[in-house]
Amino acid sequence: MKLKLFTITAGIAAAAMLSSCNVEENKQLRTTVDSLQSELQTSIELAQTLNDVGVLIDSIDVSRNSLSLHMVEGTSYANYTERLNDINKYVKQTFDKLAGMEATIKKSKADNRFYANTVKKLKQDLELSTAQLAALQEEVEKVRSENSELMLVVKHKDEELFEKTEIIKLNQQGIASLQQKVDGLIREASDSQAESYFKQAQALETAAERTKLAPRKKKATQQEALELYKLAATLGYSEAEQRITALSENI
Repeated sequence: MKLKLFTITAGIAAAAMLSSCNVEENKQLRTTVDSLQSELQTSIELAQTLNDVGVLIDSIDVSRNSLSLHMVEGTSYANYTERLNDINKYVKQTFDKLAGMEATIKKSKADNRFYANTVKKLKQDLELSTAQLAALQEEVEKVRSENSELMLVVKHKDEELFEKTEIIKLNQQGIASLQQKVDGLIREASDSQAESYFKQAQALETAAERTKLAPRKKKATQQEALELYKLAATLGYSEAEQRITALSENI
């Protein structure tokens, strides 16, 4: 009876010990499963982040090349600045994602050497793109500075040209005024000369009529008067025309 009771007691104790072992193993197994699930989730997130980073870097390269092409073809500085700000946003987002990935990899207990190497390579690519972007920005600023200097030169030349144009206009006005004075003097001289010719012709004509001259001498005097009338008429003396007509009939 005592042996039987001992056997039962021992069996119960063994069962209890076995049950305790199973519970401990289950806990360890659950911990392992949870750890694996966590590592799997981390790997999935890292893979997704890698994909996002790749897309961002591609976008940076495409945008940079497009901006470079637009700069060659010609674009406004405002448009260039706007596009550059967009690219810089992509760069910051990419750096932030890479920093987050590095932090996740350091915390992870799994072997993430592949992801660590990939992140390192992506950072190098991003730094190269950033350097190329900085070089492009420096080139644009240089061109803008040169254009500003050129605009100042052009403005100075425009002002100089305007001043010279104004001087030419003043000179032209002075020349026109002088020309008017000269024309007036010429007209006055012409009128005076015409009047002188007319009066000389009148004197000769009167002398031919009043003086008893030989017919040949009289005709010669009238002919001389006629020539003087013609000279007066040529200079615009209107009264000479009438005398030319009358005297031509008498000669």
